[in-house]
Amino acid sequence: LFDARESIADIEAAWRASRNRFGNSDEIHPQNYAYVCGTGRQLVRLLQNADRGNVHFILFNELRDDPRNVYASVLRFLDVKDDGRTQFEARNARKTHIFPALGKLVNDPPFPLNKLKQGLRHLIVAAGREPPHPYHSLMTRRAGPPSPSPEFRSELEAFFAEDKRLLAQT
Repeated sequence: LFDARESIADIEAAWRASRNRFGNSDEIHPQNYAYVCGTGRQLVRLLQNADRGNVHFILFNELRDDPRNVYASVLRFLDVKDDGRTQFEARNARKTHIFPALGKLVNDPPFPLNKLKQGLRHLIVAAGREPPHPYHSLMTRRAGPPSPSPEFRSELEAFFAEDKRLLAQT
């Protein structure tokens, strides 16, 4: 998980800034990566408050590797008739800006451009239309997953070890 509004492009630097900003806080904020990515504690809390029969887990790797089977399991969980669908195209695939500085300006413009952007978006939505996204189609490209350094990967594995243990128990 990496918040698109993050001002720090490097994931390792963004993680460190997030830890400095939020520490071990459970503040719900998209840039509090330790909390947002710490699903073990969140799922334990969910299962303490919800009937297990009303919860259905979908693992991303299973969805990526076998979308038809995952889709069928969701339909069974919801007690909905299977429509036989077999094609599942990726939506909102990971993308990167061709020109990162321009991407930051478009996504998070400074004052007063941010007010102009908000006003235009409001007018377009009020008119019942979808805001145009020409920048995204022209100035972004699909990107593969980030490749953290071995040291950073080890740091994350150590940080989330307890979280992994909690997930294994659920």
